Amino acid sequence: MKCIPGIRGLFLRSACIVLAALTGIPCVAAQEQPAWMEQLPVKLSEADIARFTAFDENRQSAVAEALGTDSPADRAGLQRVLAGEPQPIGEKDLLGEWRCRTLKLGGILPLVIYNSFKCRIFQESGVLVLQKTSGSQRTRGALYRIAADRFAYVGAGSLNDDPPAKYGDNAEEDEVALLAKAAPKRLRLEFPAPHRESHFDIIELVR
Repeated sequence: MKCIPGIRGLFLRSACIVLAALTGIPCVAAQEQPAWMEQLPVKLSEADIARFTAFDENRQSAVAEALGTDSPADRAGLQRVLAGEPQPIGEKDLLGEWRCRTLKLGGILPLVIYNSFKCRIFQESGVLVLQKTSGSQRTRGALYRIAADRFAYVGAGSLNDDPPAKYGDNAEEDEVALLAKAAPKRLRLEFPAPHRESHFDIIELVR
């Protein structure tokens, strides 16, 4: 890791160590903590601050690992999902029903691509909410705008038809991600350092 002086440098070293302990990914040079995290209306755990802080390094490492898969079809599928730079995104672009599929990068296997399930994005009490409503592994949480082309996702995972969990109720189920619009009818929700199975998850939403 780079030597960064002062309190911020101490935090970055701590964040990197926490992330390494959570995921088994070696501690590498960390980015500055994104300024937008201080503007979120929810208090993030130390572990999730670490996830967001090391997002780019985690993504780069996991994509490289996933592209090492022995399956040409899966490799091409991942490349299609990763295609497209983030575009400006409005809330109206997000609302409604989506087909969504999860890709798990790195970890137990280099790459796993699941079938499509159902997701929806809706307004609830003035907050934009994303929910995966089918499949065995589900997620529900809030979307907060952090840039013209990006939303932060803060939520929690659940299994099957269990009641949706809330962020902060159980650290082992807490989930954070970044949402980007890759095409007019295609979104990427990217989860750094998930708790289980993989080093990086992507939920692709299409309609």
